[in-house]
Amino acid sequence: MRSSRDGDERALEELLLRHYQRLRAFIRLRVDASTRRRESVSDITQSVCREVLRNADRFEYQGEAAFRSWLFTAALRKLGDRRDFHGAVKRDPGREVAVDAADGGADALAEVYRTSLDPAGAAQRTEWTELLEHAFDALSDREREALTLRSICELKYDAIGAEMDCAPESARKLVQRARVRLAGVMERLDGA
Repeated sequence: MRSSRDGDERALEELLLRHYQRLRAFIRLRVDASTRRRESVSDITQSVCREVLRNADRFEYQGEAAFRSWLFTAALRKLGDRRDFHGAVKRDPGREVAVDAADGGADALAEVYRTSLDPAGAAQRTEWTELLEHAFDALSDREREALTLRSICELKYDAIGAEMDCAPESARKLVQRARVRLAGVMERLDGA
């Protein structure tokens, strides 16, 4: 960010590239099913990156964690905008096609998910990624939020507690319950 302000245009791009796969994984897990059917995660991710580049002068770099927080906050705003757009516009559901299937990048996303949420790993990357996303959809909003903040955003429990308006210990317990519930949902879906 400092280099970017000093005229090095590539510096911010390199910072974004360093966080791109984690941002993409965050967006895939946070996008609602309706938007996921209408837009590719890559398009949304690139749109967030464009906004961050365009608004870089509004951010004061205070380390990687602060940058990730800013980046993921921009992603949440974008997802809300896209959800509102699709909710406001009448669409013919019969014409909808799942665009993310051809989006590619399942290997990289599975790696982020696997290292963040399931260290033991899983069999097929694409199937596992889809299974995880469907299971994630089954969690409550609060469980998704806590798990995303811990596993994808890599926030500490005190920061999660501050973000979710609860004590750090409550945040830790919520993350643990969400992980157990996610594993149970994945097991049920995998057996179906």
